[in-house]
Amino acid sequence: MIGKRYRHHLVESEDRYRTLVDALSEGVILLMRDGTITAANAAAERILGVSVDQLMGRASGDPAWQAIREDGSPFPEMEHPSIVALRTGRPSTGVIMGVLTTDHLRRWISINARPLLPPGDPLPYAAVTSFVDVTEARERERALREAEHRYHALFDQAHDAVFILSLEGRHLEANRRASEMAGYTVEELQNLGMHELSAEQEESIQVRARLLKGEVFPTYERLFRRKDGTVIPVEINVEAVRGVDGRPLHIQSVVRDISERKQAEQALRESEARHRALLSAVPDLVFRVRRDGICLDLHANNISELIAPPDQLLGRNMSEFLPPERFSRFQELVELTLETGREHSYEYALPMGGETRHFEGRIVLSSADEVLFIARNITDRKQAQQSEFELVLEKERITLLRQFVEKASHEFRTPLTLINSAAYAMSHYDDAEKRLMREEQINMQVTRITRLLDMMLLMTRLKSAAVRSYTPVDIGTIMDLSCGQMIALEDKPPQLRYERPLMALPHVMGSHADLIEALRQILQNGLQFTPSDGTVTVSAGTDDGFVWIEVRDTGQGISKEHLPYIFASFWRQDDAHTTPGIGLGLPIARTIVEMHGGRIDVESEVGVGSVFRIILPALPKGALQPPAPSLNGRSAPIF
Repeated sequence: MIGKRYRHHLVESEDRYRTLVDALSEGVILLMRDGTITAANAAAERILGVSVDQLMGRASGDPAWQAIREDGSPFPEMEHPSIVALRTGRPSTGVIMGVLTTDHLRRWISINARPLLPPGDPLPYAAVTSFVDVTEARERERALREAEHRYHALFDQAHDAVFILSLEGRHLEANRRASEMAGYTVEELQNLGMHELSAEQEESIQVRARLLKGEVFPTYERLFRRKDGTVIPVEINVEAVRGVDGRPLHIQSVVRDISERKQAEQALRESEARHRALLSAVPDLVFRVRRDGICLDLHANNISELIAPPDQLLGRNMSEFLPPERFSRFQELVELTLETGREHSYEYALPMGGETRHFEGRIVLSSADEVLFIARNITDRKQAQQSEFELVLEKERITLLRQFVEKASHEFRTPLTLINSAAYAMSHYDDAEKRLMREEQINMQVTRITRLLDMMLLMTRLKSAAVRSYTPVDIGTIMDLSCGQMIALEDKPPQLRYERPLMALPHVMGSHADLIEALRQILQNGLQFTPSDGTVTVSAGTDDGFVWIEVRDTGQGISKEHLPYIFASFWRQDDAHTTPGIGLGLPIARTIVEMHGGRIDVESEVGVGSVFRIILPALPKGALQPPAPSLNGRSAPIF
């Protein structure tokens, strides 16, 4: 009965211990003296990734575990904590081992082994081995070490100086850049306080006190004193590092040497001051304009030269102030400057203050989307150029007038000499027939002088600055009247053939009387130099927006060397002026035709004859707008 009761208590005790061991989070295995496993708890199954059945009878030093040390080298079987405890009878604790589980994952475990000794026997009969999975903790430690390594690498390699200070302001740690900047070694810095490196000690002490009170500081600038006594400007970012409970642990200060930046800023300020002085001395208007025409900034020494007050121009589009055609040209050159990067200049005029002012504009690339527009008032220069031009023109007019008078006086001298001679002869002749002959000579020369005066007056009228009013003119009518006049004036003219077009010709804008005069002068020239048995043919047609009138004669023709001079005033083929005519007919004709926006083409061959072709711009069908008037005998463009 007593034996039965002890066995019952033993079973209960074993159940209690087994329940306790199974409830442990640590893995527990029991190894016998021969090193084989005879018991294991559930935690051992979970940590090692094998079942209890798979553990039973397996040796702790089984090669299948592929046990390794922390350095990755193989873990010898004889150094296994369980084997050491069984062999020596002494416990083995805190041994780290890496084992390979059945799912081929490496698990790191921390092992404790304790021998089980029978009473009175120094050799253990078994060993209890407990272990915990430290894989995650080991990974966390490794991550922490790597983070610390990265932090120290960043700390040491940072371009900025980093100081770690105690709450009292003593240097605890400093990086390499801090040592270089201060001129002290790291060891020397650890014996110094923050105020010993500051050239503004009071301010630095106040910053520390305010930091400890919880105040946050933005980046600020200070003067920093180096070991050699030199003072440099620095930029400081400082903060109080606090623990999880919010209490300050230490002060961290990141310091950047801004000497170069300060020097650059000073150089920039000096440069800006110089440029501002230069800009103030420049009389030009300067505008900073965006691609879309918005005025971003401007400079003007003389505000009266601006098209609007500065406060109205800034931030506004230039199209609001410039005439459309001026802004269109400006925008075109802005785009061209932005695309090519090259400077472009042009001249323009603006109505300002009741007068027209002239400017010279230059557009210079400023950035990828901006230009500088520099405008200079050149009104005085333009007026000077105009005065100079008018002076030159006046001199030219005087020269032309002198030449004209000289040529005209020569033309007058010949008939006047003949008249004088005839009058003298008449006074000495008693014969009535001879006196009548001399009278006819005088009348003929008077007629010549009258004709010369009429043509000179006509040339003067054509060269005047009066604005002429043009109306639509029928070319057929011009040809009818001109040819009819020539037939009526000539006693024995050459045969005049008039080939009127079968279809009506387009009208031209012009002066009816002047066009008749132009064609009459060319007809008279052809009839004058064509023998009585010759032919002068007049025809007309249209071609590509122009109307042409052709006068073709079978006269003596004009040589190539004389052809360039036939439209010069008073020019004739011989210097003695024995050639018939006055020398103003063809110049008058060309002046009239050019006044109408046309031209005269000439082809001639000696002994064959000449062809004069008047070419005038035709008036489009339905058009009512006349061509621009002509001034001073110079034809204006026809639109």
